[in-house]
Amino acid sequence: MKNKKPDRKKLEKELDKLFSQAVIARDGKCKISGSNERLTVHHIRSRRHSITRWNLENGICLSWKVHSLQKFNPELFHDKIIECIGQKEYDRLKKLSNMTYKFSIEELLRIKEQLQEAINK
Repeated sequence: MKNKKPDRKKLEKELDKLFSQAVIARDGKCKISGSNERLTVHHIRSRRHSITRWNLENGICLSWKVHSLQKFNPELFHDKIIECIGQKEYDRLKKLSNMTYKFSIEELLRIKEQLQEAINK
């Protein structure tokens, strides 16, 4: 009996959850305020960019309060992210995120393994 390939949408949703868990496990606190209350994960470059969507370098752990700046004061929020990671790193992620790429199911399964390893470290 052959192994059935996982459903892409279901796998991507699972990767989104693992990505968040891995970023929180790595950072442990808000990278801007230092708080460990109500932690969330922010994609530095939008998650709609598939090539960086599950790249841990594109994730940053934020408190809910800091993350809410994205909606209420987007310019200040953007400045704080760049202040935290540096302009050079932001520019590198921006360039990378602008590349188009569609992951195969096999590649998505490898990403899943890598994220699970990052959580377990």
